[in-house]
Amino acid sequence: KASAYLQLAYGIGAGHAYIEVAASDPKYVLAGKPARVEFTAAPVDSGMATWYLWGVMGMCVVTLIGCFLLTGSILKRPVGSAEMQEVNKAISTAAAGFFNVQYRWIAYMSIPMAVLLYFVYLLREQSATDPKISKSVMGALIGFDFLLGATCSAISGFVGMWVSIRANIRVAQAAHNINGFDDSLQLAIRSGAVAGFLVVALSACGISFLFMVLMGMGASYFQPQQIPMLIVGYGFGASFVALFAQLGGGIYTKAADVGADIVGKIEGRLAEDDLRNPAVVADLVGDNVGDCAGRGADLFESISAENIGAMILAGTLASQARPIIENPYPFIMFPLIIRVIGIICSFIGIIGVHGKRQTEEELPLVQGQAKAQDPMDCLTRGYGITVVLATFAMIALCWYMLNPALFPAAWWHFAICGIIGIWTSYAFVFITIYYTDFKYEPVRRIA
Repeated sequence: KASAYLQLAYGIGAGHAYIEVAASDPKYVLAGKPARVEFTAAPVDSGMATWYLWGVMGMCVVTLIGCFLLTGSILKRPVGSAEMQEVNKAISTAAAGFFNVQYRWIAYMSIPMAVLLYFVYLLREQSATDPKISKSVMGALIGFDFLLGATCSAISGFVGMWVSIRANIRVAQAAHNINGFDDSLQLAIRSGAVAGFLVVALSACGISFLFMVLMGMGASYFQPQQIPMLIVGYGFGASFVALFAQLGGGIYTKAADVGADIVGKIEGRLAEDDLRNPAVVADLVGDNVGDCAGRGADLFESISAENIGAMILAGTLASQARPIIENPYPFIMFPLIIRVIGIICSFIGIIGVHGKRQTEEELPLVQGQAKAQDPMDCLTRGYGITVVLATFAMIALCWYMLNPALFPAAWWHFAICGIIGIWTSYAFVFITIYYTDFKYEPVRRIA
């Protein structure tokens, strides 16, 4: 009869445990003494997790190669007239100068911060849930994670700005064509996709690399749910860089924007972005260092923190739910897998972003002016394609990874939660458009 209680004891936790049946229960008394059953829980099989990690890293490498090829195709496009190149050179030179100074000081501060994290973990009290490693080793791991996360965050910001300052002039030149709307829209969305794909790929690749290294150290040191806790330094480093990149770049771009408007519009009576206003160059420099470099680092930090936080939560809950969940690794790996699948869905959606190509005679005229297409319609169409694909991917992945044998209906509960999140984000697009687009009543009423 003691075997009937084995599953219950197994659910208490991994390691050595026992069940003792009280003597007051006459059905389970053996020779007049309490029945005691001792056992050692079987280790969790990590083979499947290794395949998951290799799959994530492989997809990230393919994504990085795709970003490289996409950047090459962007750089092959014409750069425009000598006057356009002169303005672009001023913008790119100033943006690179600001970036170099800012990130050099961020690097100076990152190293002492990593050392500080090491001593924080060295001096903290160890808890019963900590892995079986010394405090110095744990501090060194967190410090290394911090520096790796900071480096990847800086790379994300740099690539976002580097592509931006080279794509801007090519997008402007593409707008001069007969199908300038479609050409410039596609070039702009693809240049932005380079930064977006790179951010997701670097985040997932870095976390997968750290997870694989820690898992390779052996099950004798770490339980599955403990590994994500040792990767939190990666998120700390990403947040550290994003904080200064977003603040520094954001302060610069807002100050330059306000200065350009005051000098140009109010004092000089000049139109928006009139090149007779020298402050316009500073304004456009700020857009690159704040909205591109700063935003790239900020998105990297957000994605990394979400991934690590979801892995910690999944590992903790799945481990506490044993034996209902026999192997917690699929739950821990789920955030990374859904990220890289999202890259595929986003890539297909970006292909769907295009305008209607027309000949010069076919362009509809309204009051003597060519009627422009609304770029937001094209963007929402591409986003809609991505949302539909992501919905099916969420359902399939929940069925495959979040489907414990003892609770076969659990997967579709997880899938419903994911679908609600996906379509809520899609709804927010239209809510935002309604309250910010000049075509709708709220903005027209204020104007």
